[in-house]
Amino acid sequence: MSKTLRPGDPRHLLPALGMDAVALAEWMRDLPPDLLQRFAAATVPRPFRAGEVLFHKGERADGLYFVESGEIRSSTVTTDGHEFILYLFEPGSCVGLSSALDGAPSSSTCRAFCNSQTRLLRRADLVAILGEHPHYYRQFTELLLRWVRGLLGLIEDQAVLSVRARLAKRLLQLAYLYGTLEEGRIVIPVKLPQEELGMLLGATRQSIHQQVAEFRRLGWISVHNSIFTLLDPAALAECIGGRGT
Repeated sequence: MSKTLRPGDPRHLLPALGMDAVALAEWMRDLPPDLLQRFAAATVPRPFRAGEVLFHKGERADGLYFVESGEIRSSTVTTDGHEFILYLFEPGSCVGLSSALDGAPSSSTCRAFCNSQTRLLRRADLVAILGEHPHYYRQFTELLLRWVRGLLGLIEDQAVLSVRARLAKRLLQLAYLYGTLEEGRIVIPVKLPQEELGMLLGATRQSIHQQVAEFRRLGWISVHNSIFTLLDPAALAECIGGRGT
Protein backbone atom coordinates (compact mmCIF):
# COMPACT_ATOMS: atom_id res chain seq x y z
CA MET A 1 0.00 0.00 0.00
CA SER A 2 1.23 3.48 -0.77
CA LYS A 3 2.02 5.61 2.22
CA THR A 4 0.73 9.15 2.70
CA LEU A 5 3.60 11.60 2.86
CA ARG A 6 3.66 14.36 5.43
CA PRO A 7 3.62 17.98 4.19
CA GLY A 8 7.19 19.02 3.50
CA ASP A 9 8.42 15.43 3.29
CA PRO A 10 11.42 15.52 0.90
CA ARG A 11 10.21 12.36 -0.82
CA HIS A 12 7.74 14.58 -2.69
CA LEU A 13 10.76 15.53 -4.79
CA LEU A 14 11.36 12.06 -6.12
CA PRO A 15 8.49 11.07 -8.46
CA ALA A 16 9.73 13.55 -11.07
CA LEU A 17 13.12 11.85 -10.90
CA GLY A 18 11.62 8.44 -11.60
CA MET A 19 11.58 6.92 -8.10
CA ASP A 20 8.15 6.45 -6.56
CA ALA A 21 7.97 7.52 -2.93
CA VAL A 22 6.86 4.06 -1.82
CA ALA A 23 10.23 2.69 -2.93
CA LEU A 24 12.10 4.62 -0.28
CA ALA A 25 12.69 2.99 3.06
CA GLU A 26 11.53 4.99 6.06
CA TRP A 27 15.09 5.77 7.14
CA MET A 28 15.71 7.81 3.96
CA ARG A 29 13.16 10.48 4.76
CA ASP A 30 15.61 11.99 7.25
CA LEU A 31 18.24 12.58 4.58
CA PRO A 32 18.54 16.13 3.18
CA PRO A 33 16.69 16.79 -0.11
CA ASP A 34 19.87 17.32 -2.12
CA LEU A 35 21.23 13.92 -1.07
CA LEU A 36 17.90 12.26 -1.86
CA GLN A 37 18.07 13.81 -5.30
CA ARG A 38 21.58 12.42 -5.78
CA PHE A 39 20.41 8.92 -4.90
CA ALA A 40 17.28 9.13 -7.04
CA ALA A 41 19.04 10.61 -10.06
CA ALA A 42 21.67 7.85 -9.98
CA THR A 43 19.15 4.99 -10.06
CA VAL A 44 18.00 3.14 -13.17
CA PRO A 45 14.78 1.10 -13.57
CA ARG A 46 15.14 -2.67 -13.26
CA PRO A 47 11.90 -4.64 -13.75
CA PHE A 48 11.86 -8.37 -13.00
CA ARG A 49 9.37 -11.01 -14.06
CA ALA A 50 8.12 -13.58 -11.54
CA GLY A 51 10.92 -16.08 -10.90
CA GLU A 52 13.65 -13.94 -12.48
CA VAL A 53 16.92 -13.78 -10.52
CA LEU A 54 18.48 -10.50 -9.37
CA PHE A 55 21.67 -12.27 -8.29
CA HIS A 56 22.71 -15.76 -7.19
CA LYS A 57 24.33 -16.87 -3.96
CA GLY A 58 28.09 -16.39 -4.30
CA GLU A 59 27.69 -13.55 -6.80
CA ARG A 60 28.22 -9.88 -6.07
CA ALA A 61 25.09 -7.77 -6.33
CA ASP A 62 25.26 -5.03 -8.96
CA GLY A 63 24.29 -2.55 -6.29
CA LEU A 64 21.34 -1.60 -4.13
CA TYR A 65 17.87 -2.44 -5.44
CA PHE A 66 14.96 -0.30 -4.23
CA VAL A 67 11.71 -2.29 -4.44
CA GLU A 68 8.92 -0.12 -5.84
CA SER A 69 6.31 -2.83 -6.37
CA GLY A 70 6.05 -6.60 -6.13
CA GLU A 71 8.17 -8.74 -3.83
CA ILE A 72 11.75 -10.08 -3.90
CA ARG A 73 12.65 -13.22 -1.99
CA SER A 74 16.01 -14.14 -0.55
CA SER A 75 16.54 -17.90 -0.39
CA THR A 76 19.07 -20.67 -0.04
CA VAL A 77 19.08 -24.37 -0.87
CA THR A 78 19.17 -26.96 1.91
CA THR A 79 21.45 -30.01 1.86
CA ASP A 80 18.55 -32.14 0.60
CA GLY A 81 18.01 -29.82 -2.36
CA HIS A 82 14.94 -27.93 -1.13
CA GLU A 83 14.68 -24.17 -1.40
CA PHE A 84 14.17 -22.29 1.87
CA ILE A 85 13.08 -18.66 1.82
CA LEU A 86 15.08 -16.55 4.26
CA TYR A 87 13.47 -13.17 3.76
CA LEU A 88 10.92 -11.31 1.65
CA PHE A 89 11.68 -7.77 0.52
CA GLU A 90 8.51 -5.79 -0.06
CA PRO A 91 7.82 -2.27 -1.40
CA GLY A 92 9.94 0.20 0.54
CA SER A 93 12.74 -2.34 1.07
CA CYS A 94 16.30 -2.33 -0.24
CA VAL A 95 17.84 -5.54 -1.60
CA GLY A 96 21.56 -6.31 -1.70
CA LEU A 97 22.62 -3.88 1.01
CA SER A 98 25.45 -5.87 2.60
CA SER A 99 27.01 -6.80 -0.75
CA ALA A 100 26.59 -3.23 -2.01
CA LEU A 101 28.40 -1.85 1.03
CA ASP A 102 31.34 -4.26 1.29
CA GLY A 103 31.52 -5.71 -2.23
CA ALA A 104 31.50 -9.27 -0.89
CA PRO A 105 29.56 -12.10 -2.60
CA SER A 106 25.93 -12.49 -1.58
CA SER A 107 25.09 -15.14 1.00
CA SER A 108 21.75 -15.94 -0.67
CA THR A 109 19.96 -15.93 -4.01
CA CYS A 110 17.45 -13.14 -4.61
CA ARG A 111 14.65 -13.56 -7.14
CA ALA A 112 11.31 -11.93 -7.86
CA PHE A 113 8.43 -13.66 -6.08
CA CYS A 114 6.03 -12.00 -8.53
CA ASN A 115 6.35 -9.39 -11.28
CA SER A 116 8.32 -6.65 -9.54
CA GLN A 117 9.63 -3.19 -10.28
CA THR A 118 12.89 -2.03 -8.75
CA ARG A 119 15.36 0.77 -9.24
CA LEU A 120 19.07 -0.02 -9.10
CA LEU A 121 21.67 2.21 -7.48
CA ARG A 122 24.97 0.78 -8.70
CA ARG A 123 27.60 0.10 -6.07
CA ALA A 124 30.11 2.49 -7.64
CA ASP A 125 27.57 5.33 -7.44
CA LEU A 126 26.59 4.40 -3.88
CA VAL A 127 30.21 4.33 -2.72
CA ALA A 128 30.96 7.61 -4.49
CA ILE A 129 28.00 9.41 -2.91
CA LEU A 130 28.73 8.05 0.56
CA GLY A 131 32.39 8.94 0.10
CA GLU A 132 31.28 12.56 -0.17
CA HIS A 133 28.94 12.18 2.83
CA PRO A 134 30.55 9.52 5.08
CA HIS A 135 28.42 10.44 8.11
CA TYR A 136 25.39 8.98 6.30
CA TYR A 137 26.83 5.50 6.64
CA ARG A 138 24.94 5.51 9.94
CA GLN A 139 21.60 5.37 8.09
CA PHE A 140 22.79 2.36 6.12
CA THR A 141 23.98 0.66 9.30
CA GLU A 142 20.56 1.22 10.85
CA LEU A 143 18.89 -0.24 7.76
CA LEU A 144 21.11 -3.32 7.93
CA LEU A 145 20.24 -3.77 11.61
CA ARG A 146 16.52 -3.51 10.80
CA TRP A 147 16.97 -6.26 8.23
CA VAL A 148 18.74 -8.43 10.82
CA ARG A 149 15.94 -7.83 13.33
CA GLY A 150 13.38 -8.75 10.70
CA LEU A 151 15.26 -11.96 9.96
CA LEU A 152 15.40 -12.77 13.67
CA GLY A 153 11.64 -12.20 13.81
CA LEU A 154 11.15 -14.79 11.07
CA ILE A 155 13.36 -17.23 12.97
CA GLU A 156 11.29 -16.61 16.10
CA ASP A 157 8.08 -17.28 14.16
CA GLN A 158 9.55 -20.57 12.97
CA ALA A 159 10.38 -21.56 16.53
CA VAL A 160 7.29 -20.28 18.35
CA LEU A 161 4.33 -20.23 15.96
CA SER A 162 2.57 -23.24 14.52
CA VAL A 163 2.18 -23.63 10.76
CA ARG A 164 -1.44 -22.56 11.23
CA ALA A 165 -0.43 -19.30 12.93
CA ARG A 166 2.42 -18.61 10.48
CA LEU A 167 0.06 -19.03 7.54
CA ALA A 168 -2.53 -16.72 9.10
CA LYS A 169 0.13 -14.10 9.86
CA ARG A 170 1.56 -14.17 6.36
CA LEU A 171 -1.84 -13.88 4.70
CA LEU A 172 -2.62 -10.82 6.82
CA GLN A 173 0.75 -9.26 5.96
CA LEU A 174 0.18 -9.81 2.24
CA ALA A 175 -3.34 -8.42 2.55
CA TYR A 176 -1.94 -5.28 4.17
CA LEU A 177 0.64 -4.81 1.43
CA TYR A 178 -1.37 -5.72 -1.65
CA GLY A 179 -4.98 -6.30 -0.64
CA THR A 180 -7.89 -4.66 -2.41
CA LEU A 181 -11.33 -4.32 -0.86
CA GLU A 182 -14.06 -5.93 -2.94
CA GLU A 183 -17.59 -6.16 -1.53
CA GLY A 184 -16.31 -6.20 2.02
CA ARG A 185 -13.70 -8.86 1.31
CA ILE A 186 -9.94 -8.43 1.00
CA VAL A 187 -8.49 -9.91 -2.18
CA ILE A 188 -4.72 -10.53 -2.41
CA PRO A 189 -4.07 -10.06 -6.16
CA VAL A 190 -0.87 -12.13 -6.12
CA LYS A 191 -0.88 -15.82 -7.01
CA LEU A 192 0.24 -17.89 -4.02
CA PRO A 193 0.71 -21.55 -4.98
CA GLN A 194 0.80 -23.79 -1.93
CA GLU A 195 4.29 -25.00 -2.77
CA GLU A 196 5.49 -21.38 -2.70
CA LEU A 197 3.74 -20.83 0.63
CA GLY A 198 5.50 -23.90 2.00
CA MET A 199 8.91 -22.52 1.02
CA LEU A 200 7.97 -19.17 2.49
CA LEU A 201 6.79 -20.57 5.81
CA GLY A 202 9.29 -23.39 6.19
CA ALA A 203 6.54 -26.01 5.99
CA THR A 204 5.68 -28.95 3.76
CA ARG A 205 3.20 -28.55 0.95
CA GLN A 206 1.00 -31.15 2.65
CA SER A 207 0.81 -29.19 5.91
CA ILE A 208 0.02 -25.98 4.01
CA HIS A 209 -2.68 -27.80 2.05
CA GLN A 210 -4.25 -29.02 5.30
CA GLN A 211 -4.26 -25.56 6.88
CA VAL A 212 -5.63 -23.87 3.76
CA ALA A 213 -8.40 -26.47 3.61
CA GLU A 214 -9.24 -25.84 7.28
CA PHE A 215 -9.31 -22.05 6.84
CA ARG A 216 -11.67 -22.52 3.90
CA ARG A 217 -13.89 -24.87 5.89
CA LEU A 218 -14.09 -22.33 8.72
CA GLY A 219 -15.09 -19.61 6.26
CA TRP A 220 -12.02 -17.47 6.94
CA ILE A 221 -10.68 -17.49 3.36
CA SER A 222 -11.55 -18.50 -0.16
CA VAL A 223 -9.06 -19.52 -2.86
CA HIS A 224 -9.45 -19.50 -6.63
CA ASN A 225 -6.56 -20.14 -9.02
CA SER A 226 -4.08 -19.55 -6.16
CA ILE A 227 -5.61 -16.12 -5.44
CA PHE A 228 -6.54 -15.78 -1.76
CA THR A 229 -9.49 -13.76 -0.49
CA LEU A 230 -9.75 -13.01 3.23
CA LEU A 231 -13.32 -13.37 4.44
CA ASP A 232 -12.66 -13.07 8.18
CA PRO A 233 -9.36 -11.25 8.92
CA ALA A 234 -10.28 -10.94 12.60
CA ALA A 235 -10.38 -14.72 12.96
CA LEU A 236 -6.97 -15.01 11.30
CA ALA A 237 -5.55 -12.39 13.68
CA GLU A 238 -7.00 -14.25 16.67
CA CYS A 239 -5.37 -17.41 15.36
CA ILE A 240 -1.97 -15.70 15.61
CA GLY A 241 -2.64 -14.37 19.10
CA GLY A 242 -3.51 -17.84 20.27
CA ARG A 243 -0.26 -19.23 18.82
CA GLY A 244 -2.36 -21.14 16.32
CA THR A 245 -3.41 -23.85 18.73
